[in-house]
Amino acid sequence: MYVQKIFEETRTDVLHALMSDHPMASLVVQVDGRLEANNVPFEIDRATGPLGTLRCHVARASGFWRTHSPHVEAMVIFQGPNAYISPRWYVNGQKSGKVLPGWNYAVVHAYGRLRVMDDEQWLMAHLANLALPNEAAREKPWRLDEAPVDFVRAAATHIIGLEMTISELVGKWHVSQHRTPADRESVVAALMEEKKPGAAGIARLIAQVGK
Repeated sequence: MYVQKIFEETRTDVLHALMSDHPMASLVVQVDGRLEANNVPFEIDRATGPLGTLRCHVARASGFWRTHSPHVEAMVIFQGPNAYISPRWYVNGQKSGKVLPGWNYAVVHAYGRLRVMDDEQWLMAHLANLALPNEAAREKPWRLDEAPVDFVRAAATHIIGLEMTISELVGKWHVSQHRTPADRESVVAALMEEKKPGAAGIARLIAQVGK
């Protein structure tokens, strides 16, 4: 991914936060000389290794986990909020007319080699951990141990686990850093009035520029 210095995000805690907030990501691997992408939710373990570990599961019947090239690093793409930016939202740009439509977004690419985890205990722990952060804010959080053990074990036979120690994280925050403070303030106000998905999330990221 091409990242201009002004849009580069290198803080590991910030990258992890986006990954945790948007765990449904694209897993890209090489299979028989071609790229294959699968969209799956990931569990992010920040405590293992300097950059953390990713864990996920896929259908055992999918087969790619058997045929991917294990010597080639996999890539996982976490897409954060994104939104169209109208030229009319740029206060300073309106004076010159030298403005064009844009798109603001935040994205993280994680790299590492996949390990296949065909282990029932690993899968049970993974399924439990996958639910925890998503259930935490609920009035009555659901836990894996509420489901019958035999039912969960039977379901686990149909999936396979994948684990990746992250070797590299690349973050790109294209959130109007190149615009003036007045332009950013105007864009944030306009986005907060938008009803489209991602607008409010991008507005919050723009408001954090320089802080």
